[in-house]
Amino acid sequence: MKDYLVIGRKLDLSCHSGNTTRLKRAGTSLSRNLLISGTRFPLTIRGNDRSWPFAVAHRLLMLAVCVTLITIGLSDTHAADDHVREAIVGDALLNNGGYRLLETITTRFGGRMAGTDGNTRSMDFLEEKLNALGITTRRDTYTIPGWTRLNDQVTLLGSLERPLRAAALGYVDRHNPFEAELTYIPSLKFDNLDPAACKGKVGLAAPNIRFSLQDYNRLSDEFGLRGVLLINRVSGGQLLARVANHDGITPPFPIYSITVEDGLRMQRQLEDSMTVEVRIETNSRPGKL
Repeated sequence: MKDYLVIGRKLDLSCHSGNTTRLKRAGTSLSRNLLISGTRFPLTIRGNDRSWPFAVAHRLLMLAVCVTLITIGLSDTHAADDHVREAIVGDALLNNGGYRLLETITTRFGGRMAGTDGNTRSMDFLEEKLNALGITTRRDTYTIPGWTRLNDQVTLLGSLERPLRAAALGYVDRHNPFEAELTYIPSLKFDNLDPAACKGKVGLAAPNIRFSLQDYNRLSDEFGLRGVLLINRVSGGQLLARVANHDGITPPFPIYSITVEDGLRMQRQLEDSMTVEVRIETNSRPGKL
């Protein structure tokens, strides 16, 4: 048994054989059996702070565990580095310092998209804070595809005409506004789709489908789709505004994230053999930031 002190809380580490991972909560103790290469590490954090949200505490716990496990294989010559790592992780674990720092950055500098002024000012601020802790920083430069978000809109047409809450995915390109009917895409099993029923329409994709760039190209080339609306996975009017792909390649048509509430309602209308039509106008475009 080895004890590792992390800013006033003790991580108890011991090795046992096993091939299961369990999570339990007893009072204010958080316990986790971490399986690494066939070895299970039971880990416990004990304290009297009952205000921690359990999910956040669990994630921070696992972060502290990973850093602490790394220190097991290090020699005593790295004791100073170990102390710095434990101090950083322990402070984040006990005081939510990371969340407060992120809150300060977003309050002062807003969005931090790569290449923007907000991103540059955020890095300056982070370097200042790290240097104050005695940590030497280094900046590496690299190039990435650029994309500018402008005024985009998806409008539901018909008797209930109104703008939908929607966000274009990164790297989509601007186009002339167009109107089209919706067709439902329940899964990635495209062989079950009817090309004639898809041609010239916009696909309404079921939640949790993860399309690749190749999938989008196939939906455009083989089925004649003019766009895709992705139903978000989380309710409450939220949007998952991600990128169309991670290579900076412009997809063949506009792709939007829409809310669960709007998406499921339009899905029900399609299942009830109703015609659902939307108007899409995209002004965002790829290019240098």
